[in-house]
Amino acid sequence: MEKQTEPQIKKQTEAQIKKQTEAQIKKQTEEQRKKQSGGKVILVLFFLIFVLGFGAVGAGLLYFAHAREESCSEVTEGRIIDYRTHRRHGSRTYSPVVEYQAGDEWIIGESNTWSSPKPLRNREYVTICYRPENPEEFYIQGYDLKVQYRLGVIFCLFSAVIFLSVIVFTLLNKAKMNDEKKGKIRAVVFVAGVVFLIFIMFWLLVGPGITIVVFLIMGLSWLYGAGKKDGWKK
Repeated sequence: MEKQTEPQIKKQTEAQIKKQTEAQIKKQTEEQRKKQSGGKVILVLFFLIFVLGFGAVGAGLLYFAHAREESCSEVTEGRIIDYRTHRRHGSRTYSPVVEYQAGDEWIIGESNTWSSPKPLRNREYVTICYRPENPEEFYIQGYDLKVQYRLGVIFCLFSAVIFLSVIVFTLLNKAKMNDEKKGKIRAVVFVAGVVFLIFIMFWLLVGPGITIVVFLIMGLSWLYGAGKKDGWKK
């Protein structure tokens, strides 16, 4: 049997150490990938639950508002006679109390929609839609369902914007482009989504006229600031 020299033994030892080190690094890398993969799955599931939750709330509001509109088919005239005050976390909201006639019966009922400030004037006449089988179930036309429909649309749009943003970010992660370009696209998508949501919320809450004026002023202010920064204005 040939006796190994010291350099040969040293070389074999280094090779074994190198092999063991590479195996350990490979194992650690695989474990890290599994952890990262598991973290991404949890994050995706969280976003899905979050998005589906908002979408479900919005769809529920739209569905119940439509069902209420269909069931309350009788129309009569009513009058705001009072407001009930609701206090929560230091703030006040108000729900109208109305009086109306359903057939031969006079009914006094409270709207189940709260708002601040008071949406209607006291003693103001309003149109009441009530359910023929149960006249005490009603809504104020142009107020109760309007609020529910708006909230439903806001929740659904919020859910849709988040869902589309997640899809875009996922596709960007798989795309073959440099990180700087990906970062810029992510920033543009994020800002566009936020602006779109704010625009829709303004549109639904205060109407198209005020919304267009506000965003026009904001756009002109931004253009003026950008122009001044780039030296357009001296």
